[in-house]
Amino acid sequence: VLHATEAAAHIARMPEERGACGLTLHPIALHAFPAEPALATTFAACAERGLPVVAHCGPDRHGAGWALPASFAPVLERHPDLQLVLAHLGGAAWRDVAEVATAFPAVRFDLSEIVSWTGRAPGAPTREELADLIRTIGAERVLLGSDFPWYEPGDVIAAVEELPGLGAGERAAILGGNAVALLGL
Repeated sequence: VLHATEAAAHIARMPEERGACGLTLHPIALHAFPAEPALATTFAACAERGLPVVAHCGPDRHGAGWALPASFAPVLERHPDLQLVLAHLGGAAWRDVAEVATAFPAVRFDLSEIVSWTGRAPGAPTREELADLIRTIGAERVLLGSDFPWYEPGDVIAAVEELPGLGAGERAAILGGNAVALLGL
């Protein structure tokens, strides 16, 4: 386990030493809120270097709220230019995402996993609700990534392609164009 200052130094070295182009953060696994002081240097180092942070986002089974969409607000207030991607469109807290998106126009969202839940999991959005949320946020702010290979990639791509009301350009952006732009590829 690295001390906060050691973590910031490690982040500073990783792009040059290892070719890292971002960071993944899982507040639930850490049992920590994003705004906790122990993570402050990590977010500051990423913001300073323009390194994207993909963070798990959604409720936890303990009810602590470590990764709820609103729990990232203090970090985004401190670092408005942080390239933060909130994964799973908030998962089971997907209804809270639009408020965060409106308050913080630089934040992006990943729809991995939630797109596979549509119409299948209790409390999951319908395909129509998910498409409406994407339009509300702006398709240019939504990416398809992977948190873990739990789902067949071809099925996930098909699920995005089947979302109603999204144009071909919006789908292409979500399926890769937005990630290419974010990572400067």
